[in-house]
Amino acid sequence: MSLYMINCSPCFFKYCGMHTHDCFELILNLEGEGIMTIGDKQFPFYPGSVHIVPKNTPHIKDSCNQFKDIYFLTDTLSMATHSIDESRPIVFSDDANKTLEKLMHMMLYRYLQGNKNDSVLESMYELAIRIIEEASVKADVCPIVDEIIRQLTLSFNDPLLSMENVLNATGYNKDHIRRIFIKETGMTPKDYLTALRITQAKKLLKRQKETHMSINDIGALCGYYDPQYFSRIFKREVGLPPMEYAKKHS
Repeated sequence: MSLYMINCSPCFFKYCGMHTHDCFELILNLEGEGIMTIGDKQFPFYPGSVHIVPKNTPHIKDSCNQFKDIYFLTDTLSMATHSIDESRPIVFSDDANKTLEKLMHMMLYRYLQGNKNDSVLESMYELAIRIIEEASVKADVCPIVDEIIRQLTLSFNDPLLSMENVLNATGYNKDHIRRIFIKETGMTPKDYLTALRITQAKKLLKRQKETHMSINDIGALCGYYDPQYFSRIFKREVGLPPMEYAKKHS
């Protein structure tokens, strides 16, 4: 597994002519909008969009205005944790926190330092590949569902989290979004949130002897300010009260 090169557009372009590589190219758009043609398919690009071009595949990038990219060339898209079809283009968007963009800028800085045995750059590169793997698996997931999952994951420990507000923020009818969410995940948004909270609670309860946290504290860290409610939900989901679960698994 090798990172061949990473670079950033030195200036703004309007057009990048047809060319190919004997390796994979990952292109993250930083600024501008337009159309990217990969083989015989066309894809829109915009800030945060990511396009992965398969080996030896002709590709063109065209904009009415200007665009700027950061990109790298690699010999692989997988670390064997997921099965990726490397013969077709992969298209996805960076997350709202610009995780991949920030990572690629850090990779570029390390790469330009010129240290051939840079273990930090290698670790960053491996992380980027894992992000690509995860994104390729999520490529067919409804973007709205993916955003709801992101919101729930980032806010699961907030006891004041309003599911109604999360669903309203999508701009779609709540019942419609709830049905789509169930179709994509197999559970309601509320059940998904509960699963996140109980999963974290189980992790903390298993380490209670090390952390010396009380059951009440663990419940609060998982979004349950009411200890009795936490205990009731935990027993319903796991089959044991929190204290018994901690004793059994610590």
